[in-house]
Amino acid sequence: MRDGNFNRIKVKSPLYVQLSLLRIRDSNGINFKRIVSIVQMNEGAPNARIVPFSMRFIQLSPPGEEFLTYFPQFNDVYNDVLRRLEMACKLIDDTFDRLKQLDIKDFSNATNAAPKWLKAALYSKKRDTSLSARNLLIKMNNLAEVLQTIDQAIGTMNSTLTPNELTERN
Repeated sequence: MRDGNFNRIKVKSPLYVQLSLLRIRDSNGINFKRIVSIVQMNEGAPNARIVPFSMRFIQLSPPGEEFLTYFPQFNDVYNDVLRRLEMACKLIDDTFDRLKQLDIKDFSNATNAAPKWLKAALYSKKRDTSLSARNLLIKMNNLAEVLQTIDQAIGTMNSTLTPNELTERN
């Protein structure tokens, strides 16, 4: 592509950039954040997936199938990201179901120990119960950090007070 002065401009899809950066390895051998970005792109557009080499939009089911066809070496880490994403969704849904009947003050007290990302997701669901945990997570800029600390977040929220215990304290 060229601009008005006939200077060449390269236009690259975000997925293309992520795919090309997968060759760069982190201390664990595979860049977890880049795989998370690819999962976000696949999960964020439910009816369109990007085919890595042709960059054409096509229908695919399930998400990630085409990526794993071209890059089978990332199968384990890709599936680990999906597993952690499901754990985070379950944490949001279970915690919200446990706390949804609380008034805003008790809701705030009950989420005090929660990580920032979880508080944000819970408050978003409190404002609009139709929001899905999966969509809230997929849109997070810090999803890689969230998924890397999901085990710790689950432990923190399992040790917090239940709504009945909060009511009894007041």
